[in-house]
Amino acid sequence: MSSPTLTNTDTGLNGAWVVQSAPTVTLTDAQIKALPTTPITLLAAPASGTRIRCFGATLIGQFAAGAYTNINTTYAALAVSNAAAVLWFLTPAANDATVNGASRASDFLGSAAHHVLDLSPSVDSPNTGASSAIAYVMPEIMDVSALDAQAITLTMDNNGSGVLTGGNAANSLKVILYYSVETL
Repeated sequence: MSSPTLTNTDTGLNGAWVVQSAPTVTLTDAQIKALPTTPITLLAAPASGTRIRCFGATLIGQFAAGAYTNINTTYAALAVSNAAAVLWFLTPAANDATVNGASRASDFLGSAAHHVLDLSPSVDSPNTGASSAIAYVMPEIMDVSALDAQAITLTMDNNGSGVLTGGNAANSLKVILYYSVETL
């Protein structure tokens, strides 16, 4: 079965581009538990002078056999990032005590259920304050050196709490990445 593609033939966009889905990566229970210390490569680095532009990722968690524990409740982030885990390419599923109700890492991994989590492109949102009626999203300005020839990985920052516990050998996590390759 081939990967689905969406092709744009408008040559005004620096040539044609293609949105692709990377081969599905399926993590085992042991790999899920080790995510805070061992990133999983979703897509190998492209050639120098190019970057992978991520449009989204679908995470399908089959955790019905057992929920994960030892997820830091103050801060934890399940993210699609570069190999060094210093740049997020998609908005992470995060526990963040500074944001009311933000416990997406715990909600996803910490529940004994079959879940789907869609990650969208990463953007910065300004702190508009409680009294502000205007909200908007600011685009990110990124240094080319952080993008050039970078592999795409699934990582987890667990705020120093170490690897995950709990789970079950029957659990799995499928990751489907949607992307294109661009010349820098």
